[in-house]
Amino acid sequence: MQSEEKKITHVMNKHGVELAELARQNEIPREIFTSFLRNKKRVKKFFNELTNQQKHQDLYTEAAKIGARIVIIENLLVDYGKSFKQAVMAGGPQSLEHIIDVVKGKYKTSRKSKFNETVVLLNVPKRWFGWEKNYAAISEIKEWALLNGLKVTDPYLLFALGEKFPKLDYSISDSSLNICESTGFTEEGFNDNRCSLLWSYDNRSLDLLRCSSELNQYYWIAFRK
Repeated sequence: MQSEEKKITHVMNKHGVELAELARQNEIPREIFTSFLRNKKRVKKFFNELTNQQKHQDLYTEAAKIGARIVIIENLLVDYGKSFKQAVMAGGPQSLEHIIDVVKGKYKTSRKSKFNETVVLLNVPKRWFGWEKNYAAISEIKEWALLNGLKVTDPYLLFALGEKFPKLDYSISDSSLNICESTGFTEEGFNDNRCSLLWSYDNRSLDLLRCSSELNQYYWIAFRK
């Protein structure tokens, strides 16, 4: 199987003239275009995003129908075998002890090893299925996600996101970013609660939300594909 870098090189060699012409037609200055080509990380990111879009096109299409935004992150390694506190501090080092104590023990998971996950982050900033309201409740978003073949997540996935992408807020938000898991507390009597991870500038910390909470453009829910 061709390596990813060889595939990209092949495309650039075969279609370099067309790409240069496309850049010219869109009035992209030559120096910017050539700078882009020399930056392997940017070229790789560009091709990855194209591939990602094609692979998950059905999901992007369904999300667009309800005015939702999605971000898909592939191959996130999640270590479900870590102790809860160890996982929290790796992904949310500014988390407060008393919140960790509240959340700890509220989740029961049968997964105890490492898994590579495909993460789907879902955000519905304004309208939900045509209803005239400004926000979408977590329970409504979860119902839509399950109908579209997605699976729920627990806090370990959030912490892995925080550990691998400490500046994720700068990538998908123009302000702070709050991503919540989609399972909710599994301990009886606490089912209306779930935890989230808050990115705020250079800080990442564990946060708490209610399932009935209504979300705005800064709140995303994590699912697995």
